[in-house]
Amino acid sequence: TQDFCIWISWVGCNPLAHFHELLMGSATFLWLREEQTGARQEFLDGPKAVLIAGVALIALLIWRGPVPLMAALMGVYSPLFALLIYGLAKQRGVVAKTLSTPAFVFLGEISFSLYLTHLIVWWNVDGYNLEHHLMKQGSALNFFACVALSLALSTLLYKGIEIPYRRTLRKHWSRKEDTAPLSPLAVQSAAE
Repeated sequence: TQDFCIWISWVGCNPLAHFHELLMGSATFLWLREEQTGARQEFLDGPKAVLIAGVALIALLIWRGPVPLMAALMGVYSPLFALLIYGLAKQRGVVAKTLSTPAFVFLGEISFSLYLTHLIVWWNVDGYNLEHHLMKQGSALNFFACVALSLALSTLLYKGIEIPYRRTLRKHWSRKEDTAPLSPLAVQSAAE
């Protein structure tokens, strides 16, 4: 069973295993954008979507039965999280204001780095604790140490790699757009 746990953990943190989540997130974004522009009729109002997704997620967490948590997260829960995000994105009240605070916006900005690093941090802290008995595994202190280290590492990666790389890409692509040859239609319309 230990080999299975290692395998399912590797599958769980492999980006290809989460491609369906990327598609669901993109579809949710496009649906919301079409609703906001009036191109699509409203599917659900925000509070109803949050309530439905929240109740279903809590029920699944309580009564998930023999399905391993990672498998459940990768399949069953994803549409419910998409519905929850859909509902939260339509909110204008306290939840929306809370999620718009600088702290939560920053957590959103570092979320990709956090996704990439959290399991590596967790495994290393657990390994260090097994060898050196610094903290009791499964303790609140162990949990908060992993969260703090994951956030710190994610922040370093975001500020040290992601932001500079994004800046470089933007400069590169803006130069390409400036020097790109004009299409015959653009030349014709400019002459008119």
